[in-house]
Amino acid sequence: TVAQILPFAVSPILTRLYSPEDFGVLALFFSLCSILTVISSGRYELSILIPKKNEDAVNILVLCFLISFMFSILVFVVVIFFNNEISLLLGSESLSFWLYFVPLVVFLMGAYNSLRYFSLRLKDFKSVSISKAVKSGASSTIKVFAGLMGFSTAGLMSGEILSHFFGNSSLLKNLYKKRELFSSVSKEEILNQTKRYSEFPKYSLPAALSNTLSLNSISIFMSSFFSVFVLGQYSLLNKAVNVPLSLVGNSISDAYFQKAAEEKNKEGVAKDVFMISLRYLTIGAAIVFFLLFFAGEEMFAFVFGETWRIAGSYAKILSFLVASRFVAVPLSVTMSVFEKQKVSLFLTVLQLTMTISVFLISWFFDFDIESFLVIFSFVMTIYYVFMLFACYMVASGRYE
Repeated sequence: TVAQILPFAVSPILTRLYSPEDFGVLALFFSLCSILTVISSGRYELSILIPKKNEDAVNILVLCFLISFMFSILVFVVVIFFNNEISLLLGSESLSFWLYFVPLVVFLMGAYNSLRYFSLRLKDFKSVSISKAVKSGASSTIKVFAGLMGFSTAGLMSGEILSHFFGNSSLLKNLYKKRELFSSVSKEEILNQTKRYSEFPKYSLPAALSNTLSLNSISIFMSSFFSVFVLGQYSLLNKAVNVPLSLVGNSISDAYFQKAAEEKNKEGVAKDVFMISLRYLTIGAAIVFFLLFFAGEEMFAFVFGETWRIAGSYAKILSFLVASRFVAVPLSVTMSVFEKQKVSLFLTVLQLTMTISVFLISWFFDFDIESFLVIFSFVMTIYYVFMLFACYMVASGRYE
């Protein structure tokens, strides 16, 4: 909670120190890194929790580091040869210099994910929580001080890049106490674990990549077809709305997950707890919708400064989408409760397909940003309503 609240708490300060263009470059950089990080370890990090022996798990951890390192080297080579082309394609010359840092951040993000899973395996939950808070605190502090010293894009980017060093250092310090486990690492064992858990890159990677592309491709599209200024406004809206809603949604989702699993084990279905959760989420979504639709512009201008009133106007357009997502996402764990991974994968691919379709339509008809957001909100609201219906069918036992 601290890790998520800190960036949100300093946002009113940062929006008065940095321009929408600065935030746009940061959002574009982070989206690129997020997409590539999904690929970086081949999703082998998910298998760290599975082996019975810690000796096997530590070989998987080393495997993840090796894959991430080699992948980052490959990304670096691509950046060296195609830096200008990538910058032009993404519509941001300001990103050109920072592209050279993408491989480093991808490696650090991939390493952090692997270290986090290994710490969870060791039940070192405290270290994971502290590392998130340290990472968030370092990012927020550096960005604020850099902004006060007059830095522009460099201030935001430095905070983002250095925060990953702090996060990894925090977890590595605790891993050092278990260094005796690394005596079991060998080339033969790494190859054994690579074969043993080969299903993760085969099946988990496509699903995760589809989901990440759905969430982050909009940043790339906005920068390419509109401007980094527009992307900056959208990225602030996304952060300001999603952080508090995620805190509430995750809490409801966790409670629903436990109750749905309990009801499913007793009765074979989870319709009752689904409907109760749906009722509470709908009430919350109605409040969110009315706030964004009727007071979004004024709220953003008051909290973040007059420059960001445009983000409030975007929030008004996307209010239906935000409300529908607030209801559907917490209940999407229904698929996990009933072990409907194929349905979940289908929904993820459908989301990516619908997102790309909106991009293509907007590009073909040369829509302005407002028209794009209207269509995007309409199409993705339909998607979340469909997802909600699919979850209800599964929870009530009507899905075959």
